[in-house]
Amino acid sequence: MLQILMSDFRLTRQGLGNRLVLGFDRSSPTIWRRSSKDYVHSLNSSEVDRTALQETLDRVLFSRSEESWAYSDPLFVFRYGNGGSLPIIRMEGREFFCMNYRPIHPIGWNIANGGADGLDELLHPEKTIERELREELIIVNRDQGRRYLFQGDAGKSIDHPDFTTAWKLWEKKFQDQGHPSLKSEELPMKWIYGPDSVAITFQGIEQPMVDDCFINITTEDSGIEVDRIAKIKIPDGSVICFGEIYQNELVPAVMGLFEVQRMMASLEDEQNTEVFIPDIAFYDAKRYDIEDLCALEQLIHRSMEESQVSISRSEKEAYHELQQRDCSTLDLCPISRRIIKRCRGLSIETETVSVAPPPSSGLDVFISYGSPDIDIATTVFKYLTEKCKMSAYFSGEDRKRPYGDFTRNMDDALDRARYVVVVGTNLNAIDRPWPSYEWRSRHVDIMADKHHENSMLSLIQGIDPYDLPKPLRAKRVIRYERNELIQSKLPELLGHCQH
Repeated sequence: MLQILMSDFRLTRQGLGNRLVLGFDRSSPTIWRRSSKDYVHSLNSSEVDRTALQETLDRVLFSRSEESWAYSDPLFVFRYGNGGSLPIIRMEGREFFCMNYRPIHPIGWNIANGGADGLDELLHPEKTIERELREELIIVNRDQGRRYLFQGDAGKSIDHPDFTTAWKLWEKKFQDQGHPSLKSEELPMKWIYGPDSVAITFQGIEQPMVDDCFINITTEDSGIEVDRIAKIKIPDGSVICFGEIYQNELVPAVMGLFEVQRMMASLEDEQNTEVFIPDIAFYDAKRYDIEDLCALEQLIHRSMEESQVSISRSEKEAYHELQQRDCSTLDLCPISRRIIKRCRGLSIETETVSVAPPPSSGLDVFISYGSPDIDIATTVFKYLTEKCKMSAYFSGEDRKRPYGDFTRNMDDALDRARYVVVVGTNLNAIDRPWPSYEWRSRHVDIMADKHHENSMLSLIQGIDPYDLPKPLRAKRVIRYERNELIQSKLPELLGHCQH
């Protein structure tokens, strides 16, 4: 862990969000141990009104009330260098926020986050975000004999070196349970639009802008964190394991899935909910459908008892002291609460624009495309719906939008369509985040027998079929040449989709 102690930064308003502007150099004060966070807490002056400062920060970040707001106070420093991801898991036709339970300060349900791993991650916080997501979420489906990876840069699956040890420890657990061999498979994942950005200056040199994120600043743990929201589809029957390690041992942690709409409703401004019970919990590679508070508390106590090194005796005592004082130990961590509230606010603000839902029943075709191929996708859509009178789902809207009805409609249509048609004129367009998520989702469903083998095909121009990603290469491909009208291939496409 490496973090910079910041006493100066600035927030400026931009569109639906804010831009964080900060700078540091090699002489800036830093911390690099987990225990040093307590030192920062003691370093900050008790004369600073943390509550008033937090209210100001929330006003600037949530309501965007200031064109520009500058902070400068050497008596109260913030730790810059945290990055995190709030996963939205789509499973069993439902969507859930995924968080792990943290029994140490700040106690509660936490997103997948942590400190920078070095200077490179301080300058590029999106790398911390990616690493933390991959480190903390290990997803396995024993029935299908698969372990799922996240797609990396350039379309390659990557396992970060930091969690090779964690997977080896989990792999042994699965082998002991009678699952000696698990095949690797890429998961459908896409990053959801975030309204904020970060402008970093290091040694007087401006670094590349970090966009599409959420800036979270909390006085409770003196942290500045850069976060993103990840949409992930996982096969039904999968289990989610916590992949963090401490001193070469797995950290025992309960993973909770919270139904998105229920969670957002509980965070309405007039409510002050402090107890959050997940719909589904995972612990030690087992699923628990949580029905009452007692069952959840037993699971958390078990995880704490099985923690040998990651939680100190004093931290356990602090947890039990809170319980004895009837203080909630099932609240959201400050970062988790703020990013979910901002997600909810943006969803409400942006859904004033009409979003056409997919047909309520009988959806024939979902058309998947990258934005460079929108004209071809439009031609296919009009042919199927106007000439052939088929029901098809196609979004010509800007897909760079916050989480809300738009993204849920897309996934609902994708789940229900009898066929997915992938339209593309180059590999980069097909492998863009949105189309990649769409055709990988259908591939996952085919592997789980939720859709038949021939329910996905590609309509391509200027691409060698053997260069297509494996899930597409193994399916039906309709190819037309650059000098050939796409209309000449549409009857063939229609014939396939009518089977």
